[in-house]
Amino acid sequence: SHLAKCKSIRRWQTAGSFRRRKETIGDLDILIEAEDRDTVTEHILQYEPIQEVIGKGEEKVSVILRDGLQVDFRYFDAEAFGAALMYFTGSKAHNIALRQRIQDKGWKLNEYGVFEDDQRVAGRTEEEVYAKPGLQWIPPELREDRGELEAAAEQNLPRLIEPEDIKGDLHCHSTASDGV
Repeated sequence: SHLAKCKSIRRWQTAGSFRRRKETIGDLDILIEAEDRDTVTEHILQYEPIQEVIGKGEEKVSVILRDGLQVDFRYFDAEAFGAALMYFTGSKAHNIALRQRIQDKGWKLNEYGVFEDDQRVAGRTEEEVYAKPGLQWIPPELREDRGELEAAAEQNLPRLIEPEDIKGDLHCHSTASDGV
């Protein structure tokens, strides 16, 4: 809600293990596309729960909140936002495997996009980055290098359960404790 109040932010998105919906996270990565990065940085630093600023520059702001959580805010332009989102969301193993697949096609991949020589050929959206080497878009929860790249190459990723798929009550009791 604090970021939503800043008019200079065009869009922002969480990334990393939080976006992959891992049970635990070490830190929180937030990617930001903004017109005036200095104004956004000032706005971020006004967030009352910040205990310490551990880094501040043109590309990144890192803070530690009072509860000990480190939050890294990273700035990206629209042309690279999708590549950054893919790069900062995937596990290390997923990113290495994807980078190798892209290198096998003669391109290079980093947080700013897919490049052929020095020309960016994909990066605006995650879908664009995955499509370049012929892959189906991979949902964040699957980006662990457990066969998802192979399944995406065959356009055969599993369909994840979404909230609208839940049709019943998942809460129940047994007779072992407080159930009757």
